[in-house]
Amino acid sequence: MDTDELPVPERVSVSEIGGRTTRVEVYAELGSTNTRLRELAVEGAPESTVVVARAQTAGRGRLGRTWNSPPGAGLYASVLERPGIEAGRAHVLTLSAAIAVAEAVSGFGVSGVEIKWPNDVLAKGRKIAGILTESSMLDGKIDSAVVGIGVNVRQAAVPDDLTDRATSLEAEGVTVEPLRVLTKVLERLAVWRPRAESAGDEAILSRWLDLAPMAIGAEVHVDDGKSPYDAVTEGITDDGRLRVRRSDGRTEVLTAADVTLSR
Repeated sequence: MDTDELPVPERVSVSEIGGRTTRVEVYAELGSTNTRLRELAVEGAPESTVVVARAQTAGRGRLGRTWNSPPGAGLYASVLERPGIEAGRAHVLTLSAAIAVAEAVSGFGVSGVEIKWPNDVLAKGRKIAGILTESSMLDGKIDSAVVGIGVNVRQAAVPDDLTDRATSLEAEGVTVEPLRVLTKVLERLAVWRPRAESAGDEAILSRWLDLAPMAIGAEVHVDDGKSPYDAVTEGITDDGRLRVRRSDGRTEVLTAADVTLSR
């Protein structure tokens, strides 16, 4: 959608959203909240600017996948960060966002919440949320990072053919409005984001591992887009990549791949 054709955002105050929010735009519909916030970032929007849509027509996830975004059924939001950290530490932004989302979901009383590398949040083994971070670099540092957050709030957000792999807050017994979910996520981001901007990598990695039991000692199937194989997870590296050991003993360090529990 061209910027000139954007609908007028709804009036929602910063105080209603909470967290460290400095500016908020809430739309009835957008192509993608990440796309809109990237435009705002180029225009000089301040850190903690938030864009929210009640529906997306071109929502996307990792590896170019689409993110199902029917009206009012999920949280579709993006948060702008301007951390000024080295490009090599970009992973801490996604890891800290995953922690925040997982803690927010747990805070609503959902049980069995865990993180699946690198950016999914699960409830009892089914996906309930996802994160997509898109960064812009300047002089070797992250000038801006758009952190896209999608949470399945109502079961309508889950396509019928994915009910065995995805779930929602509603399906887990929680009735809540998407903006309330955003408030809870931003509360937790306000705790973890400063640690990503300082020397808090160790604390972030430790907490992430607490919430990601699948990252160590799990038998998994790895699809790296080349030759899929089975392996056992052996934790994550200091730069956020997943380490796995193949059945023949070889160790691989994954930057981008689909990793699922072996059946």
